[in-house]
Amino acid sequence: MHFAPLGRAAIRAIALRELEALKQRPGMHQRGLEVDIDQSVVDWLVVNGYEPRYGARFLKRALERNVTTELASAVVRAGPTTGARFELTVRGARVIARPAFPSAAAPPERARVELPVGTMRARETLDAAALAVASRRSGPSPPRCWRVSSRREPSAARCSSA
Repeated sequence: MHFAPLGRAAIRAIALRELEALKQRPGMHQRGLEVDIDQSVVDWLVVNGYEPRYGARFLKRALERNVTTELASAVVRAGPTTGARFELTVRGARVIARPAFPSAAAPPERARVELPVGTMRARETLDAAALAVASRRSGPSPPRCWRVSSRREPSAARCSSA
């Protein structure tokens, strides 16, 4: 029996259905993971996951080899907590999965640094803002010098400006 080849709209519908099934897998629910899928992934599957000779079976294979494997690798690398989100997108003709961070999320706060001032008894605590102010006050850094010597030549000082 001969079947007519599937059109792009049908391939796209099948790809969307398979991607939704990927999001609903039991392992994703058990871990409380969510996946955001970019439209470029669907387009990539439509172009690279369809072979008229094999029909939609090739699409399923491409999804497993490229999308599911990449997502599983990202989950293992990230070691996510419950409720974590992952993004699926296409970069450089490859499907890429990575942890999704909210755009409004602030970067983690850096630890304060204690620096010795003068003698070892006095210490000054600086945070990121204080370091920025201190670097603006100090101006360009002075040249750094070091000695270079070998057995054949006497030692010579070399300086560079940083």
